[in-house]
Amino acid sequence: GIITLQHTKGKSIPIPTCGRSQKKSFPAGKTKKRSGAMAALCSPPKPITLFFLHLLCLLLPGPALARGRHVVSFRDPGLRPSSLLWDPAAQHFLVGSLLRPFVTSVSDAGVLDTVVADPDLPVGSSFPSLALDTSRRRLLAVVVAPSSPLSPAYLAAYDLRSPRPHRRVFLSPLPSSPDEPASPAGVAVDLASGAAYVTSSAQNIVWKVDPHGEASVFSRSDAFGRGGHRGLAGISHVVKGYLLAVRPATGEVFKVDDEDGTARTVLIGRKGEGAAGLDSIALRSDGSAAVAGGRVARIVTSADGWG
Repeated sequence: GIITLQHTKGKSIPIPTCGRSQKKSFPAGKTKKRSGAMAALCSPPKPITLFFLHLLCLLLPGPALARGRHVVSFRDPGLRPSSLLWDPAAQHFLVGSLLRPFVTSVSDAGVLDTVVADPDLPVGSSFPSLALDTSRRRLLAVVVAPSSPLSPAYLAAYDLRSPRPHRRVFLSPLPSSPDEPASPAGVAVDLASGAAYVTSSAQNIVWKVDPHGEASVFSRSDAFGRGGHRGLAGISHVVKGYLLAVRPATGEVFKVDDEDGTARTVLIGRKGEGAAGLDSIALRSDGSAAVAGGRVARIVTSADGWG
């Protein structure tokens, strides 16, 4: 089955729907079993341009794999999608924008509604990454604000229980210095504690923002800097007490303890398979992870809990 989100400014993007028959999401290629943290990699389907849509489809709930094609078409010339979530409670997509501090909901019928519009943010702000705290009904948004004199980056939280456009709960500057730009990339949330974790695409760090908006540098692990590479991207929280973070330069996946920030490499990108550039990761209900970027998507599993 296929879902296609079609935006007026871009090409339609085919996405395999998700359900119990998950193997049908990636019909091509063979699966190889590996011991330890490096396990099975499935070959990707046809190339896609907005990889985050692909990650989303891998997480969408459903009683069974849908058949046929469902096209969601919507028009919004000023949107320029940069981030995407599925809100299971509201049963719609949430789309962030690179052009403005707006989040738009998109129903399966293509009906648009502005759920976040924050004109009080610095001029030129955008929402490159989103995360959903389903336990507290909060939307967490990475805010890039290049015109801000105080900080070029923030994490904002919005109360999804409030009337639309939703009320902002906090706006937290992410600690940075003039010689170390913030450059936030991905965001993930611990649904138990409400803590959010944000990666930096320019530095080898992970920030932590508590439910009250207090931000700090959480991890500067030496593991991030091995090989002379810098920058992290996608990040996902695992309920067992750790985070999985991706380094686009190499396609490596790091396991980061959510208590003390210690980290180590648990997956090394395979040469010749487009590992570099993989910059998003999302956990699936079966414990596997979807890792994607550019024209490549992978399903990665671990036999030992990403040991």
